[in-house]
Amino acid sequence: MSDMTVEVKQEPGEDDIQKRILTLLKEHPKGLKETEICCYFQDSTAEIVRNVNILMQQNRISFHLNKDGGVLLKLAVPSVASSQVLDIDENEQLVLQLIEEVGNKGIWRHEIHRKSKIVEVQLNKILKNLTTKKLIKPITSVLAGKKKMYILANLEPNESVTGGNFYSGQQFDSEYFKMLHAMCYKFLEDKAEEVRKLPLNPVEQRMRTFLSTSDVHEAIQNSKVSKVELKPQEIDDILLTLVFDGKAEHVVRTTAQGGHTNYYCAVAALIETSGLMRTPCGQCPLLNDCKEGGIISPSSCEYMKNWLTF
Repeated sequence: MSDMTVEVKQEPGEDDIQKRILTLLKEHPKGLKETEICCYFQDSTAEIVRNVNILMQQNRISFHLNKDGGVLLKLAVPSVASSQVLDIDENEQLVLQLIEEVGNKGIWRHEIHRKSKIVEVQLNKILKNLTTKKLIKPITSVLAGKKKMYILANLEPNESVTGGNFYSGQQFDSEYFKMLHAMCYKFLEDKAEEVRKLPLNPVEQRMRTFLSTSDVHEAIQNSKVSKVELKPQEIDDILLTLVFDGKAEHVVRTTAQGGHTNYYCAVAALIETSGLMRTPCGQCPLLNDCKEGGIISPSSCEYMKNWLTF
C-alpha cells in the first residue's frame, strides 16, 4: 500500500488579510467602500468584514462619510480621540470622528444624526457612553442655549460658542461691556487731550492722537478694572463699537514686518444727534413697512418696548 500525501490548502491568517487591507487603503487615500475592498480579494466577504472590524477596533482604519452619504474606509490618522480608547464599536467611532473633525467649535446633536444616519435611540446611547468614558462633553452655545453641542472632552469651547468674556453663562453681560466701552473711550479722549497741549503742527498732532489696539489693551489691563484677562481682539471689538457710535475714528497702518495694526482716536460729533435718530425708528431699515395692524407694527415692536423701558 503506497503512501498518499494529501495537500491541505492553508487559509491566510488574519494578520495577512489585515496587512493586505491596510496596503490597499494606503494605495487609495481617498478611501474605499467595504464592498470595493471585497472585490479586490478572493477571501470570503465574511472574513474580510471580520478583519475590517478588527482593524477599526484597533483604530487602524476609520469611517468617513462621502458627499452621497455613503461610508468610506480610510487609513486612520492618529488623533487624541482614537489614541485614548480601543474598546469602542464602529458607530461610536464614527460619532467620535464627527465630533473630532469640528475641533473646539462643537457640533449639534442634530448634525451628528444627519451625518451619521444613526437612529435617534441608538445615537442617544452612543453620546451617553462616550460622555461617560470622558471622550466627549456636552456644551451649550450662546446662539442657541437649549440645543446641545458636543466637543472632545480635552478641548475648551471656541469663543464663538461661549461668547467670550462678555457673556456670563448664556447671558450677555451688558453692564460689564458698557463699563469697558466707557473706559476705552476715556483712554482715547485722554490721549487726544494730552496731545492737544503739545506744541505740534496740526498734521503731527493728529497722527499722535491715535492709539493702537495693543496700547488700549495694555491700559485696560494695567487699570485692573477687569477681573478677567481680556484679549486684544476683545478690546478691538469694543473700539470698533466706538467707531460705529461715531465716537472714534479707525485707521489701519502697515508695520515694518508687513503686517497691519488697527489704530483709533476719539472724535467729537459735529452736530448733536436728533431725538428721532435716538429712537429705534430712526435707525430701523423696515420703517417704511411699519404700520399699525401690519406684520411689522409699533405696538408689537420689541425694540420699541425695550427702548421705552430703558
